[in-house]
Amino acid sequence: MEDDLSPQKREESPGEAVAPRSLYIVTSLALGFFLLLAFLSILFPDTVWKGFVWKYFWGPVVADALGHPVDGIKEGYNIYNTLIYGLLLSLAISWVYVLLKKLRLEIDTVFIFALLPTVLSGGVYRAFEDTGLMRYPGSVLFISPLIYVLLALVVVSAMVSAHMPGKRAWFRVAWFWAGKKTGKSGVLGGLVGWALFMVVFYSTGFQRALVGEPGGVPTLVLTASIPLVSAFSVATVALYSGEKLRRSEEVAVLSAGTGVFVHGVLDIFLWFRFAAGPGGGVETHPPEIAVITSLALLMTFLVAGVLRALWAVLSRGFFWIKEVYLRPLSVLILFAHLLDASATYRAISSYGYSEKHVLPSFLINLAGTPLVMYPLKLAVILPVLYIMEKYIAVELKDRTMVGLLRLAVLVVGLAPGVRDMLRLSMGV
Repeated sequence: MEDDLSPQKREESPGEAVAPRSLYIVTSLALGFFLLLAFLSILFPDTVWKGFVWKYFWGPVVADALGHPVDGIKEGYNIYNTLIYGLLLSLAISWVYVLLKKLRLEIDTVFIFALLPTVLSGGVYRAFEDTGLMRYPGSVLFISPLIYVLLALVVVSAMVSAHMPGKRAWFRVAWFWAGKKTGKSGVLGGLVGWALFMVVFYSTGFQRALVGEPGGVPTLVLTASIPLVSAFSVATVALYSGEKLRRSEEVAVLSAGTGVFVHGVLDIFLWFRFAAGPGGGVETHPPEIAVITSLALLMTFLVAGVLRALWAVLSRGFFWIKEVYLRPLSVLILFAHLLDASATYRAISSYGYSEKHVLPSFLINLAGTPLVMYPLKLAVILPVLYIMEKYIAVELKDRTMVGLLRLAVLVVGLAPGVRDMLRLSMGV
């Protein structure tokens, strides 16, 4: 008689972390490739390290962190690091999927909106790193793609801490503060995720850099007050969202992300206050925040209006237009990518910036205008949304994986868009 637990009969139990064998194989191959690359870099430093790893991967990151070319290597993307980063992103999504299954979490619309402060923080800190107030080599952690690895660790630590068993005997203060069940461990998770980011952030030498800036004691007091304000925002958001959200992991992610985001916004305020203030000598463009956001909103309303008109006129055969493109999350994704397009357009056309990504740079040079970013974004994002909602969501019937894909599409548009918009307004 066949064993009930045999591969043919066994069913996935709720909360079980099931990683397919193929994922282990691909991950092992990736680790083996990087170990081999490291070994070859030691054996053949001129050929492998300088001629490949430094030239196409680490060199651009260091050049970005230092703000100038290093050994002839400029910041930016190339075909090699773009491909590798894409493969690593796919692996990361797969392992996050396994973790979410283990925690019995679904990435639904509510959870994605809870992650918005963290996504925005990616763009905020990426722009703040461009100011030069972070000291090398710690500043490397705030360069793409490492900043998103760091923020992913913040989210994971917040979720795991909120999900941690046995917390009733350990954190009675957090319970008393938050009140409802979802907020009890949400306070803990939020503070753990926030604290992890703060330790990494201040280890970059940011605070040490500001102490020597003009302003003396007021500067130091203002700098020291920022983490206190952001910690208060973590606790406040956890307190109130614990009354509304049904899962402690959502509370933890929202509160941790809010604390990190508030800290980043205050850091940028410091930049305008000191570096770009009297005597700072930096030309800033704060109105560009309103200009770029308005352009993105205008284009979003225009595209959504056209899609809605098509749905109204052709509703009998095109009822899917509303399901795919006019749901709130789809509109947010559309806005995120149009924000990125608007920031690129303004930066290149009005201030002489250049595009670092391979394909957009090629198309901008080919068309002779950065306006090509708008049709390029629509040509990519509209089919992606259609395939994701009409086929992947239906075929997979797995809300967690579909939610992860939606989140990934949102992040690759919103985070770069926020970074470019803030960088332009800050004059860096």
